[in-house]
Amino acid sequence: MAALVAASIIAFWWASPPRQESEAALFGRFSDACRRGDALDAYRDLLAWLDRSLPESPEPRLDCLVARSGDLELAAGLADLEAVRDRRPGSIRHASPGWSGRDLERRVGHARRVLRLSSLVPGPADSPS
Repeated sequence: MAALVAASIIAFWWASPPRQESEAALFGRFSDACRRGDALDAYRDLLAWLDRSLPESPEPRLDCLVARSGDLELAAGLADLEAVRDRRPGSIRHASPGWSGRDLERRVGHARRVLRLSSLVPGPADSPS
């Protein structure tokens, strides 16, 4: 009987869909990568966070983040990050002199706050007619 119960629990656990990481956990992974100066992990973790934060975005997520934040320096920081990402395979993982993980973390954190506030304020499409 105990074996049947154990088998049922294992089958239920195995069949359960994987849990999605929270928005906060995904942003935390991005922040950690920025603090370590690991541009490749920062880029990957930023895209994962954006996929969770902007699932409805019709435009590329990085462009949408810049557009919604209105921060042109964020656009420059993301361009620097993409430049590091686009280096040859096998090149150094850490950033070039133009990329600052701490600065990007700060700017994306600001954009995150803007996104959160904009979701609380009804826009023209949300206003009653």
